[in-house]
Amino acid sequence: MARIAVIGAGIIGSSITAVLQREGHAVTCFDPRGPGQAASFGNGGSIAPGSIAGTSGPGILGDAIRWSLAGDGPLRLHWPRLPVAAPWLRRFARAGRPDGLQGTAAALHQLHRSALTDYAQLLGPGRADLLRTSGQLYVYDSDKAYEKDAPGRALRRDHGVRMTELTADEALEMEPSLRPGLARALHLPDFGQTPNPGALVRAIAEDAVRDGARLVTTCIHKLLPVPGGRGMGLLSDHGEEVFDTVVVAAGIWSNRLLKPLGAAVPLESLRGYHATLELPRMPGQPIYPIAEKIMATPMEDGLRVVGVVEVAGTRKPPEFSNIDRLTGAARRIFRDVGEARSVWMGHRPAMPDSVPVICRAPGHPDLVLALGHGQTGMCGAPGTANLVSDLLAGRQGRIEPHHFDIARFR
Repeated sequence: MARIAVIGAGIIGSSITAVLQREGHAVTCFDPRGPGQAASFGNGGSIAPGSIAGTSGPGILGDAIRWSLAGDGPLRLHWPRLPVAAPWLRRFARAGRPDGLQGTAAALHQLHRSALTDYAQLLGPGRADLLRTSGQLYVYDSDKAYEKDAPGRALRRDHGVRMTELTADEALEMEPSLRPGLARALHLPDFGQTPNPGALVRAIAEDAVRDGARLVTTCIHKLLPVPGGRGMGLLSDHGEEVFDTVVVAAGIWSNRLLKPLGAAVPLESLRGYHATLELPRMPGQPIYPIAEKIMATPMEDGLRVVGVVEVAGTRKPPEFSNIDRLTGAARRIFRDVGEARSVWMGHRPAMPDSVPVICRAPGHPDLVLALGHGQTGMCGAPGTANLVSDLLAGRQGRIEPHHFDIARFR
């Protein structure tokens, strides 16, 4: 039995804590606010095993510049951030080339393909209400939008993702809450969601604590390599502790701990927004209007619409004018959209190629990195937990670890 510290109690850290605890380790999870209070709280709730396309794409930076100048569009650059973000953005642009897209798809397919079944095992039968295997519906407002999405469909098809093409009438029959005017749709029956992301994270963390894990609400200030020996220490508000292994799953804040050890990764915040809207007749599944670049998910408290990607760092205040874009898009897609019940902005920790880093830190064999999931943390969490468990046990699991090694950036 190893003594393991997990830094971060979002969906990634909580899932890692639960899996390692079940394997018999003594696990302590540290987080300054508690389970699921940051990026995990506000995400769109999509759990899509076939979500394998990265954020980048051909000509993405040119598009981002045009959208930013116009003050509209799904990806925006905050000009004062550019000197700091430039190296990340160059790698981001390279990831949008054909070979980069293929590499991203291969990695994310490995990580996501068993997400729903892995969650079912992680949660157990008493938590079934936190998962829905309803499928997802991709909708297209024009034939042009459908053709533009052809590369994404080809990637999914190449990786065995089941898809059924629907006419506009068939889509409206499946989801009467949609407005008329669609051109066509695509149904992905093996996709699903959680209706309450925050509750999902809390359930996983609570079950882990019930099984013997410790959850400590505190801030970690520093990682402390053990001189002349194995293990890794950490300094928190509660003092110093030494563990056999430390797993860093602290999202966008991870580099604050990793930089002093020379283990920083190319991490950038893709700031995202959500609005939870009133809708008298909810859809039965998440709806992805491809041209609008939003995801609309039926939640326990309303229709959650997520979207907008800002490269603006962590200090800039939220631009809640982006909520107008989300609500406007929702009203173009759905009938009878009401007022916003809640709004939110959070920091999605992203690698430039949309593939997280899950590996041992270079030069620090007792330090494991599990971060950079960007917009797909909810889908990638159980696979990440299983891969971390395999790495610590020295065994080859179903996920090939080389896809997620930091060495690809060195």
